[in-house]
Amino acid sequence: MRLGFCSQDGLLMQAVADYLLELGEVQQSVVFRRGERMLREIGQGKRYDGIVLDSLMRDMDALEFLLRLREMPRSTRPPVILLGTTDEFARIQCRAPGDVDAFLCKPLHPELLAERIHFFCGESTQSISPARQLLRKWGMREEETQSQYFVAAVQMLAKANGQVALRKELLPMVARRYGVSAAAVDSGLRRMIQGLEENQPAAYLQFKQENGLGDTKPTVKKLLYACSRTQEKQEEKETVYAGAQ
Repeated sequence: MRLGFCSQDGLLMQAVADYLLELGEVQQSVVFRRGERMLREIGQGKRYDGIVLDSLMRDMDALEFLLRLREMPRSTRPPVILLGTTDEFARIQCRAPGDVDAFLCKPLHPELLAERIHFFCGESTQSISPARQLLRKWGMREEETQSQYFVAAVQMLAKANGQVALRKELLPMVARRYGVSAAAVDSGLRRMIQGLEENQPAAYLQFKQENGLGDTKPTVKKLLYACSRTQEKQEEKETVYAGAQ
């Protein structure tokens, strides 16, 4: 994985980059103090699997960087992990909604950053997992813990082809990944479903109808299984496409 770091604090970012290299999460990293230099590289076709973007660089802030990045072809835009305050994140969400893939509050904790990189980077923008695509369509914030539980659970369930017990195997596996209890994961997923039922986003209602979930509130098990089938179908399409090349 090739990662780009962009911050006015180059020394801190270099230390974080070295830590991630030692962990094995990143194979190559480049630290930029100026956003203009990184934007120029991306515009020239240099590939990055992800960007760790500080709220402030020497020549611009994160919002300007994201608005400039948005002007580039979608296929060239790497996932972005933003570092900043909650107020800064809220301001960016208003001006550039959907342009931040994950958010971390300062002060920076390298372990949490490694976790976000593992989940959000390394996949091209054209092959964003179906679980994350569903979250975006439903208007869910991907950086929330319940959204991360959802993505992890759907991905694990899809890989297991549905052959896994929800409460005895799946939820504990997700829980171990995040260092929480299975009950916490279950509670988070239930809150997510309750929020969707209360807000009634059109894309969520359409998904329920298309997957036989009816008009009632689905259980955690039913929603995860329906979403995992969506992911399996997407992966089958990608395999067929790749084999035709």
